[in-house]
Amino acid sequence: MSKYTDQQAAIALETPNLFPPKDIAGMILEGFFTLDQIEAKVDPKRFILIKDRVDAGQGKVMQDRLWLRCTSPDGTIEDLQTFISNYPDDPRVQEAKSMIIRMREAQVDRDFMRLTEGDVTIAAYQAFLDKYPGSKYESTIMKNIQELREQQEEGRWRACQTLEDFMTFINEFPNSRYQSLAQEKVRQIKEEQAMLERQADEDEWQHVLRIPRESSARIEALRSYI
Repeated sequence: MSKYTDQQAAIALETPNLFPPKDIAGMILEGFFTLDQIEAKVDPKRFILIKDRVDAGQGKVMQDRLWLRCTSPDGTIEDLQTFISNYPDDPRVQEAKSMIIRMREAQVDRDFMRLTEGDVTIAAYQAFLDKYPGSKYESTIMKNIQELREQQEEGRWRACQTLEDFMTFINEFPNSRYQSLAQEKVRQIKEEQAMLERQADEDEWQHVLRIPRESSARIEALRSYI
């Protein structure tokens, strides 16, 4: 409810010099008339006083509107940060800072709950840690990451069959408990391959020797062997 009547506003519009600057500014802020409508009717110094009060009042309105948005259900952390940045001397700044802390904690809780729904990858856990460093869920997530790595390591070890498999395992899991076994497997496979190569070489040479010396096929076999 306005503190001014329509009659007062009508008189002020015609003869603004009859009213103190604060009342003229108050009527303008309440929408009875505008600064432009009275500018020509007051002296410049008085007009400056009125304008300053109007500007201050409009700024307060904008400040209060921003605070209302901050405290509404749709208010965001960004709104609160804007309020703190724009109005650092406002007594509500401390409350705004507390609200930011609560909202961030709630956001961490929501994201963690979403994170734990269904199958989660190490990359997803790491992304959470990067987004919320030092959160209350850090130790839980680190434990889950370790368990996933151990499961991956076990699965990869069981799947190893070829030399390439074991070499890849050694490179991807340098701290694995299977490292020594993997290295031994690599050594054994290489020895077996070398033995097979020597045997194949010997077989091929024996094949050359079995061909009669006078046969042209022996020359071709020798060339092939070399």
